[in-house]
Amino acid sequence: ERDSLWRLEKDHPGGGLLGTLAMFWTDGKRNLSEISALVELECGKTDLDFLIGYYGLLRKMGLVEYE
Repeated sequence: ERDSLWRLEKDHPGGGLLGTLAMFWTDGKRNLSEISALVELECGKTDLDFLIGYYGLLRKMGLVEYE
C-alpha cells in the first residue's frame, strides 16, 4: 500500500499533515466530515478527498474500521 499512499500524497500536496492531524481527532464517534472540520479549525485547511482516500487505505490495511 506504500505506492497507493505515495500517489495519494502526490495528488494532494500537504495531505500527509492533514492525515496526521485527522488521526488525533479520530475517536470512533466522529464521522469523517466532522474530523475534516476539526482539522480545518486546527490548521486552516482541509482536503476531504484526501482524507477519504487516506482512511480508505488505513481501512484496507486493517488499521481503522468504519461502515
